[in-house]
Amino acid sequence: INAEYMGRVPSVASMALANGLRSSYRSVSKIERFYTGGQIQLLSSGDAVACACHEDVKVVELQTGAIRRVFSGESDIVACFAVSPNRALIAIAFRSLLIRLYSLDEGTLLRSWKAHAAPVQCMTFDSSSTLLATGSSDRVVIVWDAQHGYATHTFRAHTSTVLSLAFSTPTRADRRSTNSSNNSTNNSNTKSSNTQPSGRSSSSSSSSSSSSSSSSSSSSSSSSSSSSSSSSSSSSSSSSSSSSSSSSSSSSSSSSSSS
Repeated sequence: INAEYMGRVPSVASMALANGLRSSYRSVSKIERFYTGGQIQLLSSGDAVACACHEDVKVVELQTGAIRRVFSGESDIVACFAVSPNRALIAIAFRSLLIRLYSLDEGTLLRSWKAHAAPVQCMTFDSSSTLLATGSSDRVVIVWDAQHGYATHTFRAHTSTVLSLAFSTPTRADRRSTNSSNNSTNNSNTKSSNTQPSGRSSSSSSSSSSSSSSSSSSSSSSSSSSSSSSSSSSSSSSSSSSSSSSSSSSSSSSSSSSS
């Protein structure tokens, strides 16, 4: 653009004066400073974001830009923060190595504790909002019970600063696999429990069979004995008959002699 053309283009101020725009305006609303760089997290409701603002964490409404809540670090610089999935808690780690847990709705401090030997670089809640994992420059990851503030797990296998972390979420395939393994375990337990009584029953049957066999043997013995007794009785009867016959013959002979 050459100078001749620029000379013919009217300025904004001259246009405003020509149109009589000489009024001043008062501010109806303003957007305060809410972000100075660093972490931003969208709330699960989708209507607000949490932003790091130097020594504070501010929750800002997306529609209006109004600041809904301010969590002050009290001259302590924010290192990182995390909002729970149920929107009930917000955990903030500061450069002083402290972690502070606040109620997101009420803005009250619930508890604070020293987490690591070096500043915390990242943190996140699990899907149930009961566990909080923190990663630090001391190369350690610690899982905390968010409700009571004590450590449940510590992982020390890292060789450098931990900059990000996440909880794994079970997939449908994992759930199916877990359910099938549980079902197979239950089935095997059921089979083993069914097998044991069956064995006992067989033993009982065998015992019964043995008893029956014994009874049969006894019956056979008894029958044999009875047979023997019968034979013996028969023999005795025969003997008696023979004797009787002899006697009779003898008597006849005697009679005959007499005659």
